[in-house]
Amino acid sequence: ELSELEQKTAEDTPRLTSLRKDLDAKNKTLAEAKEKLTKKQTEREKLLEGRSALDWRNDLTIINAEKFHLEKLTTAISNKNEAQEKLNSHQEACEKLQKDLDQTARQQQATLERLNSQEKEMALLETQLKLLKTIQDMDDARKQLEDGKACPLCGALEHPFAAGNIPTPDETTIRLKELKTQVKKTTKELTDIKVQEGKNQKELEQFSLRKQECTDLILGAAQQIKEILTILKLEPVHIKDATATENLLSANNERLTSMTQTVENIEVSERELAKLRDETDKCQNAVSVSEKDLQEIETRQNNDLLAIRSEEHTSELQSPNTI
Repeated sequence: ELSELEQKTAEDTPRLTSLRKDLDAKNKTLAEAKEKLTKKQTEREKLLEGRSALDWRNDLTIINAEKFHLEKLTTAISNKNEAQEKLNSHQEACEKLQKDLDQTARQQQATLERLNSQEKEMALLETQLKLLKTIQDMDDARKQLEDGKACPLCGALEHPFAAGNIPTPDETTIRLKELKTQVKKTTKELTDIKVQEGKNQKELEQFSLRKQECTDLILGAAQQIKEILTILKLEPVHIKDATATENLLSANNERLTSMTQTVENIEVSERELAKLRDETDKCQNAVSVSEKDLQEIETRQNNDLLAIRSEEHTSELQSPNTI
């Protein structure tokens, strides 16, 4: 039994040597892991600049929201300017159409007066032509007329047509024909003027509707701009022209790029720290296991050595040669 303990103790010795070397190596690895962890923690603290990662993420969220509102502001300003340009164009068109309508009204009045004049003259000529035909048809009664004696039809004392110099209706007929042609032409002119007036009036109504639409768009965009300026804590003077808005957006993009990079670096650092912590924990666990194994073997070996010494002492006491 004693030799077995000695043999067991002898077998544990190289294993102990191996475990101590292994533990030294693991402690060295643990120390390196802790050093890397400490270095990375220092880098992270420098990166955070005395703030928390949440603070940086909140700032990034704010800048992203600012970019969103600036883009909406840019769009609203563009829509307002575009609507204003259209409104100006529609206003010019309305003014031109109104001038055309005024001119058309004057043309219509002049044409109507000319038509009335032509119709009156035509009515007079028709009456005159009818009278001339009547005179021609009264040949027998005309022969009985005498100057100084009253006409049995009209009571006149002078009878210019009694001598036979009766006016012919040829000139009246020609003039009446010309007038009829002129009346027809003037009537067509009047109709064309009224048609054009109707077109202009309809077009004016359409442009007036478009003007109202543009006005509504301008008012809506102006209200949106006011609300966004309030959110961004800006004054109208800050967006006095398109360049100013572009500058605001450009500055925001620069801050956003920088902040995004910083947050990404922080997140990378957090992942690396988590990995290093995990590696350090694993190294620590490995050291703990090795220490436990080493302690168990050392304890067992010490116990075995005590047992061997005890047995040796007992054997010496029981030996005949012992004095």
